[in-house]
Amino acid sequence: MHHVATICEQLWCTPNDLFLWTPSNTAADQPTHPLQALKKKQDTATINELLKVMPPEKIEELKRKAEELMGAI
Repeated sequence: MHHVATICEQLWCTPNDLFLWTPSNTAADQPTHPLQALKKKQDTATINELLKVMPPEKIEELKRKAEELMGAI
């Protein structure tokens, strides 16, 4: 766990960002099970996926908005 914590500190993420759970069968896929937090959401793109296809000018706009939001914290 020490190594996981170190990785998360360096990547500014949580362990849930490092792991993906795929149910082994339909019986294991219970909506109330805590592992659901590790299941990939099919209908939402990750920020990394969005950045790969985003034009450079939009990335700059996103950066300015993020900086604005961070100033509000």
